[in-house]
Amino acid sequence: MRRQIRIFFSLVAADLLGLSMAVVLGVTFRQLVLPHLSNIFQTDPAWRVEYLWLLVIGVGVFAYDGLYWRRHTAWEELRHLLRSVSIALILFLAVMTIMKRGADVSRPALIIAWIAAPGILVGLRIWVKRHLLARSSFWPRRILVAGAGAEAARVASHLKHFPELGYELVGYLGSEATAPGMPGTHYGALDDLESVVASQRIDELIIALPGESRITQFDLLKRAEGLVPRVSVLPELFDADKLNVDVEKVERYFFLSFQNNLMKRSNRYLKSAFEILTILVTVPFWGGMLLALSVATKVTSPGPVFFRQKRIGAGGGDFWCYKFRTMVIDADERLSRYLAENPAAQREWLAERKLKDDPRITPIGRILRKTSLDELPQMLNVLMGEMSLVGPRPIVVDEIEKYGDYFSYYKAVCPGISGLWQVSGRNDIDYQQRVMLDTFYVRNWSLWLDFMILLKTIPAVLKKDGAY
Repeated sequence: MRRQIRIFFSLVAADLLGLSMAVVLGVTFRQLVLPHLSNIFQTDPAWRVEYLWLLVIGVGVFAYDGLYWRRHTAWEELRHLLRSVSIALILFLAVMTIMKRGADVSRPALIIAWIAAPGILVGLRIWVKRHLLARSSFWPRRILVAGAGAEAARVASHLKHFPELGYELVGYLGSEATAPGMPGTHYGALDDLESVVASQRIDELIIALPGESRITQFDLLKRAEGLVPRVSVLPELFDADKLNVDVEKVERYFFLSFQNNLMKRSNRYLKSAFEILTILVTVPFWGGMLLALSVATKVTSPGPVFFRQKRIGAGGGDFWCYKFRTMVIDADERLSRYLAENPAAQREWLAERKLKDDPRITPIGRILRKTSLDELPQMLNVLMGEMSLVGPRPIVVDEIEKYGDYFSYYKAVCPGISGLWQVSGRNDIDYQQRVMLDTFYVRNWSLWLDFMILLKTIPAVLKKDGAY
């Protein structure tokens, strides 16, 4: 209990500071900037003690949303903060109205604070978790994994990518021979659970035993519940990579309800509306860049500006997908000669349909590919309704067989300029992982997922990881 109280007050302090910074930013911007933009802002809003109510209400809403009791990744925390800050602002305005103090607070200042607060708060929270709480004795959550198969190894490795969660992998139980890549210390077989928990301070046991009998898993769960504060079980349902899962309880039974959001027509309209709005807002940026790169491509290499290729779209039909031309005119002949002379390159081409050292690419084409700007003309495909801003990576006919049974997910939506593949390492991940990422996107679509991918696209492009 003391441990949770310490975490609570640490995060509350960060939130109070973050909300105060957002309010100060909003009022300062209202006083110093907006009066120069319009005459309607000539009155000078005063600093009011009423703004303190926003801090109190904000902490209350955050607590109700579980932001002090549950651990979230940075992106998931940002999603919760966007919702909680919005609710807190509405409640604050309602309280001010009831208290007849609504005229004393500046609406423009609150709007600016509302825009700035989620980013400030998530930044402060991540910094506090990684640099202050991580050094404390009460934040790290010591994890023991029951399982030593490939899935258990992936789960254990995945947890290390999120230091803000405070997970500290102690080790694992299971057959050591079955998990050569399993991180952490091997503490023995599943039968050694009691002795390991007695010798190590374990805060959570993760049961990752897909494929094992239900009797084995249930027996381990019963034994663990009396030994550690928290037990988590990795679902053994096939392909259970679903985020949109609801738990329905009927007396002592519960059911897992899986839903596909993109099967709802209203959600498809919502996705389209979001993308159209994004395109219209950003047209000065991408339109000017499209024109400049068209000129650069034309003057630096003979041939057409755009390269077009048949790709598979929604419903399984094909369409012409546009890119900036990044290759020489006689690209096919050069590729044939190069593959004939380089067996290793031929194997790479047959496996991935890409080459790291491609002899066909022009000098400016190499830059365009490194920055992914060669795909900018696909904005034209989006405007024609053939592609989306976010979606599966557009494929050619020869790649359909690599998707196998998962092709039905691919063709359920329009392919995208960006997607989970592009922000997860691009060409550094193998083809099967690309298929799984595309499938995961379709099965778990949400407006927030699209927004998150678009935000992640910018650093992914700047870092140039996996681009060639």
